[in-house]
Amino acid sequence: MNLPNRITLLRIILIPFFVAAYILKDVSALYVSGSGDYWVYIALGIFALASLTDFLDGHIARKYNLVTDMGKFLDPIADKILVASALFIVLGFTLVPVVPGVIIVTLIIGREFAISALRTIAAGKNVVIAADRIGKLKTVTQIAALLVLLPAAQLDALTGGRVFYYTGFALLIASALLAFVSGVNYIVKNRRVFAETK
Repeated sequence: MNLPNRITLLRIILIPFFVAAYILKDVSALYVSGSGDYWVYIALGIFALASLTDFLDGHIARKYNLVTDMGKFLDPIADKILVASALFIVLGFTLVPVVPGVIIVTLIIGREFAISALRTIAAGKNVVIAADRIGKLKTVTQIAALLVLLPAAQLDALTGGRVFYYTGFALLIASALLAFVSGVNYIVKNRRVFAETK
């Protein structure tokens, strides 16, 4: 297993620790007042590290010509599980309003399923679907939104306002809109994939 694949595997391994740390914020707060804040920051650090590995593995693989079939398989799975777990935390701990939150999360995850299906069909026809700029911007906006939202309650308590909450929520809405636009763009640009072979 080469270095990029090991980094991708590290991202997958970090995910349960990220989720567990965020859950522990409520458990620990039952016994020690204020201790939940520490777990939030630990969870945030793990999420930030996992997000960084998303950039590192692809960069190293392309720069040193270490792209493998295993990497192509593991990388998108790791990305989707990491983002989905963070989005479910955002919903489960009501870090955003429930109704718009459900719509946003459904839109983002639904887009990922649709593009994964499109790539699968394309691969069967030897068509490579490259990432576009809108998709990359969506990913950056999405990660930024989650990095702001996850500790928003603690940070807003320190600042005496709701700056982080509103900033994170706005970024999450923007990432959902970008997810929709990039999803439609992928499908329209690659509609030939759906053409039946005679």
